[in-house]
Amino acid sequence: MSFDKDGRPGPDGSAAGWDAGGGEHLAVPDDIRELDADVRAYHREVRAADRRRVLRRVFVHSRFGITLPVLLAGLFLAALYSVVMLVVASPRPTAPHGAPLANPKVAAGRPGGLLPKVRVSDSNGAFSDIRSIRPAVLILTPANCNCAGEIRSAATAAEHGRLHLTVVGTSTPARPSGIADSLISIRTEPTGLLLPAYHVGAKPVILLVRPDGVVSKVLTSMPSSNALDSDVRALATAGPSR
Repeated sequence: MSFDKDGRPGPDGSAAGWDAGGGEHLAVPDDIRELDADVRAYHREVRAADRRRVLRRVFVHSRFGITLPVLLAGLFLAALYSVVMLVVASPRPTAPHGAPLANPKVAAGRPGGLLPKVRVSDSNGAFSDIRSIRPAVLILTPANCNCAGEIRSAATAAEHGRLHLTVVGTSTPARPSGIADSLISIRTEPTGLLLPAYHVGAKPVILLVRPDGVVSKVLTSMPSSNALDSDVRALATAGPSR
């Protein structure tokens, strides 16, 4: 191959890679540093192309056949569902149960004694011994009792003591609105023996029952919220009655 006087290949000044015009449009600077800006721009374009290629591969052509955002969203929703189910489905902590039933010297139906031996029914008509409900916050309600406020206060105190309130009447007591079902149980005592034992008249009476079945307090009037909270919390830590 021959070169002309300008160092270009070919006898006529043209070859592969050279245009017919002799490449006069190409400008080669005397100082290579003059190309720095062009070199930096080129590398920026290369990096941008690499990023686009990676993003397309990750977000569009994932190995799982779905896009990564969809996968991450699914994992987040699954984790959130698990947390919610743990909170909702976990059993509510309650005071210790299973203490043996006491045999106090005080007669049943009086403070310091057991509850009278009567059976109560739940909303499904199933009967159980009222003495099996322990420790307990019981509120005895007379017929046609307008005592929603007292029931709410007792339910709040029971919740603070990690118990639930049991409402007992000779007929099915009305369930006050605004109280979660998990905080209150409605029971019916059809024999009519329980309420007279605690002198229930026109107003409800609150009974605080220890884990061993002993009635620690009979409250014929609603105490302050702080006092009732303190009395209910004491049920969980009460030792055996003597």
